[in-house]
Amino acid sequence: STLMVAIGAGYALRKIVWNWKWDVKYPWLFRYKNDWLYTLMGRDVPVPREYPEAKIYVRVEALTKIPIQEGMAKSRLYRGIVEGFTTEDNGSLRDIFLTEVERGKFKKEPAKEPEFYWKPVTPGNLMVVKYAELQNLNITYLMELPPSSSRTKKMASTQSAHSA
Repeated sequence: STLMVAIGAGYALRKIVWNWKWDVKYPWLFRYKNDWLYTLMGRDVPVPREYPEAKIYVRVEALTKIPIQEGMAKSRLYRGIVEGFTTEDNGSLRDIFLTEVERGKFKKEPAKEPEFYWKPVTPGNLMVVKYAELQNLNITYLMELPPSSSRTKKMASTQSAHSA
């Protein structure tokens, strides 16, 4: 029974720390040892007090050097939303999991300057980027704000007037 209570208390405390972000509020006591958790998942990005339900997304642009032939490597630029990551036993980053992945391309037309654009990477829902193959990583934090309650009420009243 002591073992079950200890496991339950540990699980409950971990959930409380994660959901209430005690690891961000009280880092000296609850901060996780892996800094990649905070960098790649945006845990410590401040959220405005008026939008406590705001959701943080982390978008990365990753410049990779992928070997295509023996002794030859080609650089590719990818962009996507971080879904997760894995680390080595010592805490160093191993893989980054991306969704909504796009690849940077240049459109070459005769007698014109090359035009840069993003092309979705298909097929697939998840792309694994090896940290060892990265040359550069640019991280952008995006915040999705919930719709305001007054606007939602206004839209609901407008929709009910249209349906009548």
